[in-house]
Amino acid sequence: MNGQRVGLVAAVLASVCGLAAGQTAPLNFDRTPLAIDSGDLEAPASGAGVVYSEAVEAAGSDWIRVYFGETVLPEGAELIVTSARSGHFHRLNAESLAQWSNSSAYFEGDLVFIDVILQAGSAPARVRINGVDGGLPSLDSRTICDGADDRQLSNDPRAARLAPQGCTAWLFNNRANSAITADHCGANAGDTLWFNVPLRTSGGSVVPPAPEHQYPVDGASLQSSPSWSIGNDWSVFGVFNNSNTGLSPVDAQKDSYLLATEMPPSDGRPIRITGYGTVSFPVPASWGSVQKTHAGPLFSISGSTVRYRPDTTGGNSGSAVQDDITGMAIGIHTNGGCGTSSTSSNSGTNFMNTGFRSGVMQPRGVADGPQPGVIRLLDAAPSRVDPAGGTAIGVELVADFTGPAPQDGVTLHTNDGSGWVETVMSAGVAGDWFASFPATDCGADVSYYFSAVGADGTPFAFPPSAPAVTFTAFSTDEWVELASADGEADAGWTIANEGVSSGGWERGVPSASDRQGGPNRDADGSGSCWTTGLGTNVDLDGGPTRLTTPVIDLGDATEAFVDVSLWMNADGSSDRLLVEFSADGSGWSTIDSLPSTPGWAPRTYRVSDFAAGAQTLRMRFTVADAGVGNTIEAGVDAFAVRAAACGPAGCVAADVAEPFGVLDLADVQAFIGGFASQDPIADIAEPSGVWDLADVQAFIGSFNAGCP
Repeated sequence: MNGQRVGLVAAVLASVCGLAAGQTAPLNFDRTPLAIDSGDLEAPASGAGVVYSEAVEAAGSDWIRVYFGETVLPEGAELIVTSARSGHFHRLNAESLAQWSNSSAYFEGDLVFIDVILQAGSAPARVRINGVDGGLPSLDSRTICDGADDRQLSNDPRAARLAPQGCTAWLFNNRANSAITADHCGANAGDTLWFNVPLRTSGGSVVPPAPEHQYPVDGASLQSSPSWSIGNDWSVFGVFNNSNTGLSPVDAQKDSYLLATEMPPSDGRPIRITGYGTVSFPVPASWGSVQKTHAGPLFSISGSTVRYRPDTTGGNSGSAVQDDITGMAIGIHTNGGCGTSSTSSNSGTNFMNTGFRSGVMQPRGVADGPQPGVIRLLDAAPSRVDPAGGTAIGVELVADFTGPAPQDGVTLHTNDGSGWVETVMSAGVAGDWFASFPATDCGADVSYYFSAVGADGTPFAFPPSAPAVTFTAFSTDEWVELASADGEADAGWTIANEGVSSGGWERGVPSASDRQGGPNRDADGSGSCWTTGLGTNVDLDGGPTRLTTPVIDLGDATEAFVDVSLWMNADGSSDRLLVEFSADGSGWSTIDSLPSTPGWAPRTYRVSDFAAGAQTLRMRFTVADAGVGNTIEAGVDAFAVRAAACGPAGCVAADVAEPFGVLDLADVQAFIGGFASQDPIADIAEPSGVWDLADVQAFIGSFNAGCP
């Protein structure tokens, strides 16, 4: 492909700093000018229809991005860009096209289709295509502490890749549209944040995430250090909502870093760096510039500079410097410098930098708006709540960085389909607030979120766009596990190969060496899993290869869920890992089709969505190498099927001893012992945390109600 090669200048500038180099890993690409003009496009006579189609190619490229010139999209018009390889699409109207600075999202492959849809009666549209970027192999730089790269794949929802610079950026303080990176990364209008970035191909080619996980930078929001240096290298900016989903990144990711308001002591505590660094052999090329994490000791704090010894490489610039004890972000990683010497370290800008603090406190552009405070979950958001009520949840309520403390008080909002219920949370210590979920309809999906009020009376919530965006749990008594498999035994699973020349499904411990994009460890920590091409440098050729569970008896379960962790590296091809089901083992239907995933990807499937009323179930995982020379690696682990338990009111509260499902003398003895020792199994009545006559009465009533 002809055109100017872009990305080399940034790499050269980074290299002149020697061991204290800023750690970018810019996307390397050719930019080719185009001059495609649709001319005036007239609306259809009726309804809505495609009035223009165009194919744009960057032949042989790893990825592609399209740039538009003066384009007219009247009210109701849509410009849709679709990847020929993945089928991912990006919807744009006049407003979102401007937010994307007249560009598309990034797509894997080298060919996209462009369509314009107009509504009947609309004004004419017009599309001009000015150019295209085609991805090339990436450049590499690295600084590893103690000579060994100890980073592991991770999937922290708070951290994103900034493209095309090849830096890391991250969400903070639940600000819906705000992010932080290093100044030398040079965030600009038209750049994008990538979340949930898939593994690269086995050859190291970039695989962008689906457009649903890409957010364009707002140029009007940018604030940064006037001239960057170690200890003064920061950038605060905003990103627009995703034009496909309409969600802000915090609403979509449902998490963000919490900024520390003071620096910790220089006591060697663990510091974690999570970011999108490059790799070098023997680390698999597929790990390059995808999310990895490592913790190492805090080295020193001096002025606005912080130094530490977790491993980093090019692409880690802009990562959050996280205090692993408090979980808070204390700075921005900016520079390499670590080596085998115990006196070497990597470094960044800490939050004592006054310019940075000012930038955070005075946001601009799309990032501007009320910042009344921060609500942070103390533990993982519960996915199950007790129908009788009582499931505990806690949050922390803090000031937004150096702003005024919000008013005391947090409210838990819940809705099981019958309307919103407000529960005032109780104060703990140091800004912690606690509540118990109220009673909900067993078998219902329960939406929930949290709200508070700022010092100036401004209300705010978490997730930020609640109640339009919420957390969700399922109301049920303790789950009943119907089946599970962790790969340590065959568990009755079967493998069938059709046209497979090598690399079909196997069960065992994945190799820790380079596996061409396959898992180098299992998902649940048991040791083994199912994977294609278990041996080193062996991948799937031919196929399909099919991995099938035994028949799973669902009984009379009204709701059941399938949990599984999946791995898929499609090596830049259109191949997919198919998740299939059968109610009787004879006919199969596809319920999911996975492209490349960012490491192990947990999935949950609700059985009633695809097999309502079924009493038995089989699952099948099918993958094939449909291309020539593709490296295809898939994995399955941590499989379980769980059923909801919705028995007579209060029954499960009395069934506190084995054998479960039967109320007998063992339950009575267990309750008496639990009551005497103040064990939670005997605390079955409100108020929670008090063992009194109400618990005894509740147990007697539950016992007399019988079992489901």
